[in-house]
Amino acid sequence: YRRSSSRIRGFSEVQATRTHIPVPFDLRPNGSYQTTEKDTPPSKNLKKIMKTALITGASSGFGEAIALHYAEKGLRLIICARRSERLKDLKREIESEYRSDVKILSFDLQDRAEVESAIESLPADWLPIDILINNAGLAVGKSTIENGEIEDWERMLDTNVKGLLYITRKLIPILKESNNPHIVNIGSIAGTEVYPGGNVYC
Repeated sequence: YRRSSSRIRGFSEVQATRTHIPVPFDLRPNGSYQTTEKDTPPSKNLKKIMKTALITGASSGFGEAIALHYAEKGLRLIICARRSERLKDLKREIESEYRSDVKILSFDLQDRAEVESAIESLPADWLPIDILINNAGLAVGKSTIENGEIEDWERMLDTNVKGLLYITRKLIPILKESNNPHIVNIGSIAGTEVYPGGNVYC
């Protein structure tokens, strides 16, 4: 990703320049894609559809980088995180630099009721959603299992596993209304390259 690392909080220069940001289909510069129907004249076989992406954990790191990348491609964005002030800063930046439409949803992914309420609050003109980027996640504690903090385990499981399931379950019926829906789940390399003290996270 080519943006300056100073503009992406929590991103090192190496990460920012080498990370592949997922765009799960061929997008036009204005955030649309084209589908071709067989046996129709060339002048009538193009259908333009604006894409909408919802990104969790968008207030920093990979989530912020993905939001900026998608904004550059012209997608409409629903950016989600707990830290509303950071989301507001990102919204201002995107709307200023890329003229993309941005909707903020501030909620705690660990709280199923908050997740459901946030999705239900979306106005009709922001539906359907075409892309779900499950990016939110965290790692806390570096103890061995026998010394691990139960509160840390619960926080990680509530966010990284249950939170992902809450929002995915709520959004699948909405995604099914899209002509070309995608779900992208972002995981840690700690799943294959464990580290000492990683216990529950790894």
